[in-house]
Amino acid sequence: MIGALDPKTGVLTRATFVPSKKTGNKTNTLVPADAIHVLSDGSLEFFGAPAWCTLNPDKSIMCDASTTPSKDYPKEYRARFSPDLSAMTCASATGVSIVKQPCP
Repeated sequence: MIGALDPKTGVLTRATFVPSKKTGNKTNTLVPADAIHVLSDGSLEFFGAPAWCTLNPDKSIMCDASTTPSKDYPKEYRARFSPDLSAMTCASATGVSIVKQPCP
């Protein structure tokens, strides 16, 4: 989960969830690799190590699921979010076949 806190009260003001998926469309572990990076345009960048298949901004999986088990195994996942956390704007990973909106 990525969230923004009100600095005066500590109250969570907005948040988003960064999932990965495994077979059967179930969510799975995605371990942060570093703190969230705030870019010059205010967007937020997440780096993580997935336990299974990472997601594109449209929530489709990046792994080729045509074989069981999948021949894809994602590494070095990166996802960028809008400053208000309302949308994932791009996502990239190595070791996968279907990256729809790669981060520059």
